[in-house]
Amino acid sequence: MTTPAPSGIPDDDRYDLGILVVLRVVAQRWWLILIVVVLSGAMTVRRAHAVSSMYEASTLVQVTEGSKDWTFGVVGTEALDPIRAIETQIQVAMSHPVWEGAWQRLGVERSKKIADYAVAGSGGADVLVFKVQSTDPRLAEDAAVAFAESYVEVRRDQVSSELRIFADFLTERSSAYEEEVGALDVQIAERSGRDQDAEFYRLLASSASPNSALEANVLIGTDSDPLLARLVASREAALSLATELAKRADEVNLEAAALATGPSLMDGVSYAVGPLGTPFTRQMVVAVIAGLAAGLALAFAVDYLDDRMRRRDRVERELVGIPVLGATPTDRSLASRRSRIAALHRPVSATADAYRSIRSALLAYSAASPVQTLLVTSPSRREGKTTVACELAVVMARGGRSVVVVDANLRRPDVHRRFGLEQEPGLSSVLVGEEGLSSCLVDIPLAGSTGRLRVLPSGSLTDGITQVLDGGRMVDVLRAIQADSDLVVIDSTHVNSLADAQVLAGVVDGVIVVARRKVTKRRLLGVALGDISRSGVPVVWAVLNGFGTKDRVAARRAGRRVGEALVVEKIDLDSLQMS
Repeated sequence: MTTPAPSGIPDDDRYDLGILVVLRVVAQRWWLILIVVVLSGAMTVRRAHAVSSMYEASTLVQVTEGSKDWTFGVVGTEALDPIRAIETQIQVAMSHPVWEGAWQRLGVERSKKIADYAVAGSGGADVLVFKVQSTDPRLAEDAAVAFAESYVEVRRDQVSSELRIFADFLTERSSAYEEEVGALDVQIAERSGRDQDAEFYRLLASSASPNSALEANVLIGTDSDPLLARLVASREAALSLATELAKRADEVNLEAAALATGPSLMDGVSYAVGPLGTPFTRQMVVAVIAGLAAGLALAFAVDYLDDRMRRRDRVERELVGIPVLGATPTDRSLASRRSRIAALHRPVSATADAYRSIRSALLAYSAASPVQTLLVTSPSRREGKTTVACELAVVMARGGRSVVVVDANLRRPDVHRRFGLEQEPGLSSVLVGEEGLSSCLVDIPLAGSTGRLRVLPSGSLTDGITQVLDGGRMVDVLRAIQADSDLVVIDSTHVNSLADAQVLAGVVDGVIVVARRKVTKRRLLGVALGDISRSGVPVVWAVLNGFGTKDRVAARRAGRRVGEALVVEKIDLDSLQMS
């Protein structure tokens, strides 16, 4: 059976299943969504406690700008625009004198606790609404009334001042007309020939009705003197204006003295409402909803950027044309002891069972074309390739084969630590001709097994590693090892960013690519498979590290089959001999 050539990783289809994608992201990233929701709720609680409850109180002031007699069209005065008048009064209510008057009523300390003060019109009515906000509802009520009273006081002072100015103007104009009447009296007296008649002047000055005095003493016989008639008519008009303006001046002065004109409080009592703002329960509901939305968005973003392999079925589906030999569990009992190998020190365990299954799959796939040199690599670091190489070598040797483990990772060697050996001498010593191959190979005892396991450590680190591995000497060393063994398992560097594994892939019979759950990235795995495919290696397999059944679950099943371990080894040995 010929294994098809690897064809790499297809396009990413993680987001092609609609609602199932959302459920998958939520199931995998629930902790991230929970963190965002908790942070959103915590920020809302902190903001709610940091910001005290706010209360608002308001009171109304009616705006009046004077009586109709003097405000609208008096002596040529232009009538005011009501809308503009209200806007003007709003600015007056916000002015410094109003603030100062309110502070005097409330006191400086209480005034500092005012959070907000505003004045607005009330629709089309001549009414101002004074609004005050504070964390103290009683202060808000007192402040609303204080600002309204201060505005009424300031505005009434302004109105009183305006009335007095206007009254002075009317008095001044009345006096001017009276002077004009006096001048006309002199002209009339001269024209009528009575300029020396003191009695005539007293009559004019004391006459309550100018017409009666003039008709009795002047107008008789004036038809023949038109100028005298015009003087009399002018005097009558001037005297009428002087009298009317004097009357108006008296009225305005009386209104200013009584303060009957100006704004007035419609409601001298204010009641606070609150607390203002959104209720805490509603804030928390909004915070949770916003946190869920933000958390889900963040989870999708992280999931899109994080293309690490997580599910075995998806990995197997995406490894088009690349057989998966098996999956290994995460054995936490060996994580802290790097020198321990499960198949060697714990042969009856879930981890050892997993590698025996991988061995059986490898024997089945290589039955038609046996593989003598097997390279174990991975897309990047910390994906367990050294573990897979060592464990696979042990289970193959326990199955009755003669196996040699070669540590070709001359940059970060680790095989010698796994087996508890010295690093030198090793492969580098053989490649440069310092040592013979037989003197560098170390036998590993396998109790109760007919197989043989030897280890070729990496040796000392040297410069020009890629050139050393790429030379013909490496091919000669591999051929020498093959002549004395059934299988050579080579542990190399990772494929991406280093050329060592690609060089070795060109001189071996097969390659095992190790992909580790939650570590191997989908994109890097695709790049690694592409590089290996271009090296011309005959067959490529995959081992999924950490994708198997959890060790603590499988260990219970393995513990009930202690006696089956040797039987499994015997079956695998028979299968090997038949092939």
